[in-house]
Amino acid sequence: MKLILFLCLIVLSDYVCAGQANVGERIYETGIQGDGKYVTATVQSDIVVNGRQLACVSCHKTSLKGSAEGTVVVPPLTYEWLMNGKVLSLAERRGVSAQGAKAHVSYTDDLLKRAILQGVAADGRRLDPAMPKYRLNQAELADLIAYIKSQHDRVPDGVDSKEIQIATIIAGDVDPAKKRDMLKIMETFLQQKNADIRQETQRALHTPWTREWWYKSYRKVRLHVWTLNGDSSSWTAQLSRLYSETPVFAVVSGLGRDWHIVDAFCEERGLPCILPNTDSSYLAPSEGFSYALHFNGGLPVEEDVLTKYLRDQGDVDCVTILSDEGESFRHSAGRIRDKLKAIGVDARLESFRDAKTLRRKCANVVAWTADTEAVRLVAKQANKGHLYISSTLIRKYDDVIDTPCRCTYHVVSPYQIGNIPVTNARSFSWFKTYLGEVAYPDLSLDTLYAIKLATGAIVGMRSNFSREYFLERIEHMVDKSLMRPAYDHISLGPNQRTLSNGAYVLSMDAETQKLTRGPWISR
Repeated sequence: MKLILFLCLIVLSDYVCAGQANVGERIYETGIQGDGKYVTATVQSDIVVNGRQLACVSCHKTSLKGSAEGTVVVPPLTYEWLMNGKVLSLAERRGVSAQGAKAHVSYTDDLLKRAILQGVAADGRRLDPAMPKYRLNQAELADLIAYIKSQHDRVPDGVDSKEIQIATIIAGDVDPAKKRDMLKIMETFLQQKNADIRQETQRALHTPWTREWWYKSYRKVRLHVWTLNGDSSSWTAQLSRLYSETPVFAVVSGLGRDWHIVDAFCEERGLPCILPNTDSSYLAPSEGFSYALHFNGGLPVEEDVLTKYLRDQGDVDCVTILSDEGESFRHSAGRIRDKLKAIGVDARLESFRDAKTLRRKCANVVAWTADTEAVRLVAKQANKGHLYISSTLIRKYDDVIDTPCRCTYHVVSPYQIGNIPVTNARSFSWFKTYLGEVAYPDLSLDTLYAIKLATGAIVGMRSNFSREYFLERIEHMVDKSLMRPAYDHISLGPNQRTLSNGAYVLSMDAETQKLTRGPWISR
């Protein structure tokens, strides 16, 4: 028993105690007390509330770096800032602290307990009325404070005094032209970013307090290309080897298939993996904080959008969904069938070998496949009705809709269509200046947006290098960049991990024989 306690003290010395910190972490992350019930608190002086919204993470965030909403600035709760008697620099005393909060009196355990229970700051002033006054017992208070004290500011892998290492991933066999364009964009952008044209490296050594927050945090960003080869069952081991050889702060962009393997690796390592150029992410809904960030939710989003569109047509009584056995996305086709049945539509899932009998079946056909030849066959055999395809599965759908068909083509797509939006003019100007013409405009827009967003978030962290804070900075920046991705509608709330959560249904115009865009349909 003594040996176990001795090991606990050694291994978990800054965690205080495993039991305490784990209970405290649950209160912080979920608002659930030791008895399994949600915490109760008083807000705005006299309003008693309880529930998950009272979890500390809602305002102070997973990183404990705090947040800001309008004029309300939520201070950080990191141990160094809050309780360690930190010596404040001149810049911090003048209210430009790197973490966005003004100078304060250092907290002790007792002062922090008072702040949690009574809403009184260390210097005796009243905290903002938005700060709940929690009803916790002494054991729960001790657990919560133990967790806060365990969260030291640790420099993550991939960061040193001069550089931040990032990686991009090529997963399996990919189009060489796509790979070339993606890497060229990232390398060119970082070459410009790292040019040190303002002599940031030297200024960091002799900077005035007014610019200390920027120059002291300046780092060059180095890109590593991780290539995954062979069967995807070996990719987790390959990723582990690559990470051990070159630890990185984050994975940015990427290209390839079976990306769920990369997502799982990133979640396990607590490694941000943001905005790959994957055809579909197959993201499962997750609760709480996640390290994987995608442009769109792939097929699950398109399933919901297609179901809503068919429901809103009002006269759709039957739908035939085609997807062959053995295809990795047949389960997606099955979900479409189930969702349509749930709203009273006679939906049937069949194989493409039955396409020749479509003339005798209902007029609405969903061809849920990546096989363009199979879709062309369906187009030739279909009734005078409607044929729906997925832009996630068939990215170059123009090659399909050129096939003569007595039906009307429809494409479910989250992407822009038509002339270049004004929001993308800056990006295409950059391409023309540094790269010439790009073969894949959508991929190029998304890659440039991803690397610019990542480097912007790195700057926004200032010297507070934290992977969680990196993702929280991105949440605030997605719709503020002057360079935009290939999506009309993007947003990202706390813990949301897809930028675009809807799609258009593009329909073939009978006169012009061109696709026209319908209204945006949110998931």
